[in-house]
Amino acid sequence: MATAAARPGPSRRAGRCRPDGSAAPNLMCGSCEAEVGIEISDCWTEFDVRLLLAEVAQDDSVGGLA
Repeated sequence: MATAAARPGPSRRAGRCRPDGSAAPNLMCGSCEAEVGIEISDCWTEFDVRLLLAEVAQDDSVGGLA
């Protein structure tokens, strides 16, 4: 199972306290380093992660929500 990690560097981490999602994809795959999503979690926003569907795939071999 792959994990997502924050994209290093400030260019994609715009926001007041945390990323606000306005600076393009800011999450990358922990395995292959492809851009996979956008984290929105600044102090003035609700926490949200939006995956780029063209970049991720569902793995049915891993347990999911029932």
